[in-house]
Amino acid sequence: SEDIMICAIFGGILVGVGVAFPVLKDASTGGSDFAALMLHKAIPYVSVATFILLIDTAVIVASGAAFKNYTIMF
Repeated sequence: SEDIMICAIFGGILVGVGVAFPVLKDASTGGSDFAALMLHKAIPYVSVATFILLIDTAVIVASGAAFKNYTIMF
């Protein structure tokens, strides 16, 4: 598709569903969810989903600072 926003939305949905299945069974795909599972074992009162959100947000902010390009929004 030519619309980058639609591609980003559907890509996010597909990745979210794909990561949800292993995480629901306390498994990992080897990405940021692995770090989130390890942090959840150390700090059990914070959910895995919250850790994934925080880690992914940190990666996006760091890439925005490093590349200074608006394409990180997509």
